[in-house]
Amino acid sequence: MIGNVAALYHMKAQHPERALREACREFESIFVHQLLKATGSGVGEGFMGEGLSGEISKDLLYMAMARGATAGEGIGIAQVLYERIARIQGLSAETPTQTSVPLTDKKEGR
Repeated sequence: MIGNVAALYHMKAQHPERALREACREFESIFVHQLLKATGSGVGEGFMGEGLSGEISKDLLYMAMARGATAGEGIGIAQVLYERIARIQGLSAETPTQTSVPLTDKKEGR
């Protein structure tokens, strides 16, 4: 996941848009990792083994799967977060993509 939070913090000073994008991608990856762990908790031991080594093996597998699922364009969470936070902070957010979903429904006022 995030290898060096200090590097991200220092990047924020010179390249705030890039730092925000990296943080959003990292959030998406961590979110998917947690989803995989939650859904995989009911899976039997299988080839991963039992005990601590099995738990570590599963966690590494879920982490790799999360990285793969969020590589490239990811699943869309990072893009939506980036657009919303950049707009709030006054950063030059890119124009919304077709994959981004509005958080409010203008017709119904939600």
